[in-house]
Parts: sequence; C-alpha cells; structure tokens
Amino acid sequence: MSGLTLGGSYLIKLEHAARFPDEIKPQLRRLADISKWLRKEREFAFYGDVDFIPTDEYSKEDAERAR
Repeated sequence: MSGLTLGGSYLIKLEHAARFPDEIKPQLRRLADISKWLRKEREFAFYGDVDFIPTDEYSKEDAERAR
C-alpha cells in the first residue's frame, strides 16, 4: 500500500484519507479510533508501571478490541 501516511506510533491520519484504497475508506474512522487507542495503550501494554501490571489490567475484551 504505497503512499500510506502514518505518524507517531502508526497513528492513522484522517486528513490523508484520499491516499487510502477505496475499499478501506469506509472503515477509516474506525481504524483511526483503534489506532489512537492502541497508541495510548502501547507503552503500558509493553512495559507496565509500578502500579500497572499488564497481565492484571487487560482483559480478553481488551485483546478483542485491539484485534
């Protein structure tokens, strides 16, 4: 998919929607929302924190949402 514009940690930029294939365009809003959520969760999911243990904090539903 050449010309795909991403920023940050693969945050989908909706202002570049014209660069996406037509079959993906109807789903861009949902993909952008998921991308934004994943970007915010990435650091905690990988590294945790003193009071945040990923295996205790994330559920199967969170995994399905990230899928």
